[in-house]
Amino acid sequence: MADFHITPSCCAARRNSNGTSRVGAQDESIITEHLQEKRPQTEGMIYLPGGDFLMGTDDNEGFPSDGEGPVRKVTLRPFYIDLCTVTNEEFGRFVSETGYVTEAEKFGWSFVFHLFVSEESARKVTGTAQQTPWWWGIEGACWKHPEGLDSNVEDRPDHPVIHVSWNDAAAYCRWAGETASDGSGMGICCKRRTCSEKIPLGGRAEARRGTPLQYMAGEIP
Repeated sequence: MADFHITPSCCAARRNSNGTSRVGAQDESIITEHLQEKRPQTEGMIYLPGGDFLMGTDDNEGFPSDGEGPVRKVTLRPFYIDLCTVTNEEFGRFVSETGYVTEAEKFGWSFVFHLFVSEESARKVTGTAQQTPWWWGIEGACWKHPEGLDSNVEDRPDHPVIHVSWNDAAAYCRWAGETASDGSGMGICCKRRTCSEKIPLGGRAEARRGTPLQYMAGEIP
């Protein structure tokens, strides 16, 4: 079992920079061909007026490599954003129409949280992330086999699709007639009054009555 040396990150493992790839010309042509019948739609989306906000943190626990710091002013134009994440069913429709192959499928493995790994898949661990050893590289893990080859998404069509890289997401968005957002788009959705708070809607780690979001409380892993 190998250790993957990766850029320090807050919690999730990532591939090395030399392990990524861009959407190839063949993939691009397939997506463009199917894009001709697509039109941007706002059904199931919400309008955000954009504007200025302070993004990031100067806290020592922030990871600049993740875009978490330093604090900087960001200006966004008005935009629409989906109310819900892309589901397995929606991503499957994209794959069915275009024949698109995700980067995890091309690499032949992806990271899976160790508590979700079966005994069978645990025999196919390709390595662990050095800074986040609770993420295991599992052979065959991809969007349609979330925990390895002995798992599938047939019983969870409405679950958010996972094991999707930014390049995969960008390809899906082009097919859907949308634009892939970066951290700033999500940041303005969750903007706070101050940048010093670690937890949105208040800096306390304990759950608050009526808090309209979920976040992890406890230790990792």
